[in-house]
Amino acid sequence: MKLRSKVLLLYFCIMILVLICVGILLPSSLHEKNLGRIQTDTTNQLKHIDFALSNFISELENDVRQLKDDEDVRYPDDTGFTSFLNASEDTFHYSITSHEQAIINELNSFRLTHPVVNSAYMGRETGTFVRSHPRPNSTAYDPRTRPWYILAKDHPGEVRITDPYQSVTSPDLNIGIVSALTYPNGSVYGVIGADITLVDLTKYMTEFDFGRDVKIILVNKTGTILAAKDPSLIFKNISQVTEDHTETFMQSEEGMMTLHDSYLIYYTSPHLGWKYGVVIPFSQIEREMFDSIITILIFVFIALILLSLLTIIILDRTVINPISTLTTVARRITETGDLNQEIITDTGGEIGELAHSFSTMIATIQVKEDARQMAIDELSQYRDHLSEIVKERTLQLEEANINLLHAKERAEDADRLKSAFLATMSHELRTPLNSIIGFTGILLQGLAGPLNGEQEKQLGLVQYSARHLLDLINDVLDISKIEAGELKIAHEPVDIASSIKSVVKTIQPIAAGKGLEVVVNEPELAHGIIIGDRRRLEQVIMNLISNAIKFTETGTISVTIRDLSDHVEISVKDTGIGINKEDLNTIFKPFHQIDTGTTRKHEGTGLGLSITKKLVELHGGDITVQSTIGEGSVFTIHLPTQKGEEHGV
Repeated sequence: MKLRSKVLLLYFCIMILVLICVGILLPSSLHEKNLGRIQTDTTNQLKHIDFALSNFISELENDVRQLKDDEDVRYPDDTGFTSFLNASEDTFHYSITSHEQAIINELNSFRLTHPVVNSAYMGRETGTFVRSHPRPNSTAYDPRTRPWYILAKDHPGEVRITDPYQSVTSPDLNIGIVSALTYPNGSVYGVIGADITLVDLTKYMTEFDFGRDVKIILVNKTGTILAAKDPSLIFKNISQVTEDHTETFMQSEEGMMTLHDSYLIYYTSPHLGWKYGVVIPFSQIEREMFDSIITILIFVFIALILLSLLTIIILDRTVINPISTLTTVARRITETGDLNQEIITDTGGEIGELAHSFSTMIATIQVKEDARQMAIDELSQYRDHLSEIVKERTLQLEEANINLLHAKERAEDADRLKSAFLATMSHELRTPLNSIIGFTGILLQGLAGPLNGEQEKQLGLVQYSARHLLDLINDVLDISKIEAGELKIAHEPVDIASSIKSVVKTIQPIAAGKGLEVVVNEPELAHGIIIGDRRRLEQVIMNLISNAIKFTETGTISVTIRDLSDHVEISVKDTGIGINKEDLNTIFKPFHQIDTGTTRKHEGTGLGLSITKKLVELHGGDITVQSTIGEGSVFTIHLPTQKGEEHGV
């Protein structure tokens, strides 16, 4: 198969693989994102609806207050007003006084100027009842026994919203906005109010456009449905919709819950205390998600096609054609044996270097072929003698090869043993140590029950010892990886000043525990950016500051940063015990400790400074130390900055 065909086949396979991966991974990701977006959008729309409805209810409450303050409405004398206490449909006739007619005019004007208001009315303590328009049926009616009258009377001076109640003369379900009429001494002599039917409230709610086919519901504080697109749900309990989730729905302010075949997104009005809910069928969400996936796949497919065509055109010009030329020349040399072939290519880069190397190789082969022929002519004269020498040397080489093979096998066995040891050490020691640290942490937090003081002290010692042992194991593993050349560091921009401050913030409590202070000085810092591994650089700084704290009893640890154009200088100075001159050349060696013997005061493996030095060198830097016994030590690191990297530093 030609190279061009292989490239086309490769791109086709990659395209199919990408489309399959996108088609498999995208739905789950889109589903969660779509649900989050739909919940956010729907909640915002519900907030807008609540804002509109709350304003509407607030305006209606204010209008009821104004209506209550009307001079005709407030007039306490209701002599001659209409009473339905003993009314009969067969014998009742309206007989309206001029004063009552003035009140009716005010009530009816209120009703006509508020489209959602079904009726406006007034009841008095004498049992009289005045309405904005005649009642459908003139049956016996005592306003004082109605829920709206009782609620207003129990809360004089306030405008209240009633729970839904059944109308006496019609099948309507109403909520009333009512307020009591009171004498100056606060006693009630009547109630003024306006009714909104739940059907009208539903019409008002369904006027809002959610951009998709949804069902909106409105629920009051007791769980009664005040408005719903499905008329059969009005005045029913919300449990008919939420089922087992009713308690969650009523107690939480907002959220989204999964029902039998739909999602319910809800929001609680901070002003009214009512809950708005939107029911979105699963099928609609799935349809929206499917449309989004198809659109994304189409764009991905088009992008892959364009990328493939562009890449193949470039590869054909820069790789495939030059390689075909080289292949033709090589075939011609093979078939004819003629090394005098001219290779012409205008391609640069690796392919151009390959063509040049191929030409050089042919010339070299030609020279060597001439020399070989001369050597053959000379050697033919001594063939018999040389054959014995070759046989002897061959036996020697075979013996040497056998010895080398044995040595190689021994080295590989040793390497395998080392790898097995490190793997076992990592798994068998680190895993239980992490478990010990985790379980002692649980006990110290009191999650398994209270501890007395001695238990807490002993568990703290166990956890400290486990952490210390884990640090020692990590140091051994780090030095092994470094010596084996297996430690890889990242190459990314690092703000060294920010990293140092982060390390100092972490280690400050340990220093404070010994009464020490860690100070960061950056008088000349120009925020040099180092290209390296942030975690390993922070490990270097942590090792140096930890050593300074370990060997310092009183005084201050100073961390100074200087930007010296092409590199950053970081120095850690302490006021500790200092280091002998004879030890300065050995402190960076693995497992070397100044404080040795069974009586040594300071713990450690002697690997910290060795690891530090090797990590600094992996970053292209160096570390030096100056120390005076009894006065302290200064460790200085030089690391190339990004500016220095650009100039070849």
